[in-house]
Amino acid sequence: MDCLTHLPHVVDPEVHYEVQSKRGLAVSGIPTPSSEVIDTILRPDQVNVSSLVEPEVARMTKPIVTRSPPFVIKMAQSCSGQGVWVVRSEADKKNALDTIARALPKLIQQTVESNQHLNPSSFILQEMVPSETRGLSLFITKAGRPIFLGCCRQYVDDTGHWAGGFMSYDEQKALELEYASIAKDIARHCHKVGYYGPFGVDVMDDGKNQKLVIDPNARVQGTTPLCFLKDHFTSRNMKESVIFFPLFLTCTLDEFEKIFASELSDGSLIIIGWSHYSQISVTSVILGAENQEKLGAFIYRLKVYKVEEEG
Repeated sequence: MDCLTHLPHVVDPEVHYEVQSKRGLAVSGIPTPSSEVIDTILRPDQVNVSSLVEPEVARMTKPIVTRSPPFVIKMAQSCSGQGVWVVRSEADKKNALDTIARALPKLIQQTVESNQHLNPSSFILQEMVPSETRGLSLFITKAGRPIFLGCCRQYVDDTGHWAGGFMSYDEQKALELEYASIAKDIARHCHKVGYYGPFGVDVMDDGKNQKLVIDPNARVQGTTPLCFLKDHFTSRNMKESVIFFPLFLTCTLDEFEKIFASELSDGSLIIIGWSHYSQISVTSVILGAENQEKLGAFIYRLKVYKVEEEG
């Protein structure tokens, strides 16, 4: 954020922005699904000229118009699935196109001399890969070495937004080996551009044993806490865990602590955060269980108090 640029930084903010950017990922050399980067060709002194912006929006969105589903559209910066459109049909394409065409003029007009090189209005068209997404948590050392923290299965809600993840602790050794090559690719790029620190990525498999990175998270990502709770859970004979965030519940914190007093006491339930409003609570919790069947039963009990989604 611009308001923080005067503060001392371990990593240059522009480097951090670039490794967090989906555009940056697409041009990084890290294996990704086939991607087309769409940049504006307008100069900063042209972005407020309406007679230039309107045809520029048409030019930038033309590849969406002419492309046949399925494919994925991604803004350069997005979070938790927002700013990402999974286009499976012509109706999906129309909805995405309408939203992007409305947003692009403002994004283009935010281009100034000082940020032009960061391409704030860019977006990416990407091949859709029909496989499960895994969340890989790494720490990249200053020397460019990747340290494996953990790998989990992603939980995406019915609206298509990221809402948590599952971790199987017995699988971690095998997953560390399976993802070693892509971890080295990521670390090599980070070291080249000058980034070190926590780094999470969403990874898919192309069906030919090639790992493809679909989303960079140059930070501690949502599922990283599960990595550091391995000893906590396995010492209690719990080999499975899940984190939910955000989780909307109908009960207050006091009510929740009474309902799940036993689980909070035995360490199978951890409250990460809680904020109560007039009718609902917005929370993040971690659950642990001996196996997937018992974890599923635990989740079922928790969902009794989950706010019903509208629509």
